[in-house]
Amino acid sequence: NDKDLKATLKKFDEMGDLLSIQEFKGISSWSKYLSIRRPKEAAIYDFRVAYSINAINLLNNETAFMFPMPNSRSSRLGLLCLESLFVQSNMMNAPNFVSRADLDLPKFAATIKKRFCISDKEAYSTYLKLLKQVVKKLEPNLPDVDILKIEMLLFALAPKNILYDVYEKCGMKA
Repeated sequence: NDKDLKATLKKFDEMGDLLSIQEFKGISSWSKYLSIRRPKEAAIYDFRVAYSINAINLLNNETAFMFPMPNSRSSRLGLLCLESLFVQSNMMNAPNFVSRADLDLPKFAATIKKRFCISDKEAYSTYLKLLKQVVKKLEPNLPDVDILKIEMLLFALAPKNILYDVYEKCGMKA
């Protein structure tokens, strides 16, 4: 709804510290707005970016946490469910990650997701912190790197390079 979006954008315009944002609803839209209004502090958070970060973590067997992924129109990326691959990886690394008793829980999926998913409230601030850490590591060799360039790279690599790597990890032959 346009009225809700306008109210959210107004709130963000008045906000001092972007790390205090605890919204997730509409993140793909309002983070685009913030990246234009405050390009040194904000970056777009959408399905492709979250997919890329999660896939990179999965490919490196780092499945302790997963960024929540906004809804997507990309059937290409959505076909292979990263959430399921994270659960599988965690089950292989920690046999008690899911128990028989867990399967009987009324909110089984939500309970299991809490074990490895970053909460919606923490997603954007955690994402910005991660981008800033990457920039800090890359700056000595790439002095003009910034969070928007990292975000654009994650976005651009998702539908081909990263997707191919995920499929190869799952057994696709090169």
